[in-house]
Amino acid sequence: MLKKWKRIVVLGLVLCGTSAGLAAGEVILRLVGSRLWERLVSADLSYPWIGYHPILGWVNRPGTWAPGPDINSLGFRSRETSLRKPDGSLRIVCLGDSRTFGLWTDQGGAFRYDNDYPAALEQLLHEQGAHPAVEVINAGVIGYTSAQGLAQLQTQLLPLHPDVITVSFGFNDHSLAWNAALGAREPRNRFARELFYLASRSYWFRLGKAAYDALPSLHATPFSERWVDLDAYWYNLHRIAEVGSQHGIHVLFVSQALRPIALGESAEPDPRHPVNKKGLYQVLGVRDLEGLHRLDRTYQDLLNQVAAQDGVPVADASAVFAEHPESLFGPYDFVHCNPAGARVIAETIRHKLRELGWLPSPEGVSGASAAAAAGR
Repeated sequence: MLKKWKRIVVLGLVLCGTSAGLAAGEVILRLVGSRLWERLVSADLSYPWIGYHPILGWVNRPGTWAPGPDINSLGFRSRETSLRKPDGSLRIVCLGDSRTFGLWTDQGGAFRYDNDYPAALEQLLHEQGAHPAVEVINAGVIGYTSAQGLAQLQTQLLPLHPDVITVSFGFNDHSLAWNAALGAREPRNRFARELFYLASRSYWFRLGKAAYDALPSLHATPFSERWVDLDAYWYNLHRIAEVGSQHGIHVLFVSQALRPIALGESAEPDPRHPVNKKGLYQVLGVRDLEGLHRLDRTYQDLLNQVAAQDGVPVADASAVFAEHPESLFGPYDFVHCNPAGARVIAETIRHKLRELGWLPSPEGVSGASAAAAAGR
């Protein structure tokens, strides 16, 4: 009997010691984890504020970046804000890629960062005190796909308790993956999906995921497959709409356009360093500019189909762009609009939000909660 109790005590001590060790390791990893796994896996270091992330592939790193934008402490290109939504306010979070984050190429090949349409949207909503209780957060990340947007919504954005999310993805989805390990695909099985997101909170799990991502032999070779094929694009958009509905969040898809073919190829931003157009199109998985437009239209059409199936409204900025594109794009960038284009996107979103009744009444802060409740 005594020996039995000794074995139980020893087993208990072992379990307690193991648990304590894992807990201590979790604390240490939370302090140094990001530095540890950034040594294992590198993201796109052409942007100094981009850092690897085991669940999302890469994220914005907080800080003031020169040249470049400011990233707040939550990792968003927005002014500082709290995780907790202010009482009585309406919070809009904009999901997307570089066309949401805000950058474009100007003469000389330099990036400009003054086409941030979430900031333009907030400015429009605050003009003349129309909607002072509305906050707009730019959650766009350069290079993101709909798969990363879905994972970002689940892990980073739900804690913000947004009332409205705008969703704009597509161009990177149909581009070829330079590192397929960073694709951020969620499991389609419901049980596996719930388990994945639960485990993803653990830094031990993230370390293991980083080790997996660091082994190229386990993943597709660079530029051999698209980041997100059409089936996965449909799934990701559908899931974003589903997650939004489950959490009482209004979801608004936003369509964007490429610079029209009629305007011709992009000019050389720096004649001393001409762009290899043929090589660029090969990296994008198409033969030429016309092929790129056809591919992009296929994804745009699918976005509209998902919107119709799931009852998600669309702010169709691409249709507005078609009316006067020459003033909305610069001559050196066929993907990203200029500041005037960003203003058009913001106006299109504002118009749609008003049409849907998702904005608070201008009469006072108390109207915000009433408008949100009425639209749900």
